Amino acid sequence: MQRLKLSKLVFVFLAIGLLVFFVRTYSKFSIQAPQILTDFRVSMFSRISYFGSLLAKLKNINNLAEQNQHLKDENNKLISKLAKMDNLEKENSFLREALNIPRNKDMRITDAGVFNIQFGPEGHTFLINKGSDRGIKENDIVISSSGVLVGIIVDTADNYSKAILTSDANFRVTAKILSKDISGMAQGILGDGISLELISQNDDAREGDTIVTKGNDLFLPGLILGVISKINQNDSSLFREVLVKNPLSDIDLSQVVVVGK
Repeated sequence: MQRLKLSKLVFVFLAIGLLVFFVRTYSKFSIQAPQILTDFRVSMFSRISYFGSLLAKLKNINNLAEQNQHLKDENNKLISKLAKMDNLEKENSFLREALNIPRNKDMRITDAGVFNIQFGPEGHTFLINKGSDRGIKENDIVISSSGVLVGIIVDTADNYSKAILTSDANFRVTAKILSKDISGMAQGILGDGISLELISQNDDAREGDTIVTKGNDLFLPGLILGVISKINQNDSSLFREVLVKNPLSDIDLSQVVVVGK
């Protein structure tokens, strides 16, 4: 009986101790809970603010990228306009220079660009970027802006044409020695340039003389063919072998004038 009373007494003390511990713990949690909630709200607000600031920065970066691309596009447009103006100025200068070429009122003049120049054993040819849609025809002559005879059109397409150079073996034109009453036939001989035929032994032809077109055929008079580079004497022939160096390697062939009727 005495042991039972002792057990009940121990149980009571334990219950009282647990009750006191619970009350103290609850009271402490009740005091700290508002602070924990406050800290949580502050932390969440701070994180949300940071995330919002990050989104704003990303949006600003995107806007800056778009503005930068727009500036690049505008800059490219400006460069393109300047390039066109520069090219137009060069064309105007080229055509002004080309207008000094002797011509008549029935003459058709078209400026053109040259590409794909070929120096092969089968011939010396080149292409121009104008064709039949711009009125280019076979047998139109091709001239540099400084009056050098470049070649003759032999074939045309809608937007480009093929021509042979004066050094091509199929090229022939009546020619004369400048400031002298000496005429002959100029013929292309590929690698050796041009041969001036029908120059007699008695003709006063000399190295360094300038050869120009005579104008009694399809070609305009006074177009430069080149200068005499060599004269070979042949006593067994009535005529001398006269070689003419054309100036094509010394002029700008990127742009030419095509002349036709």
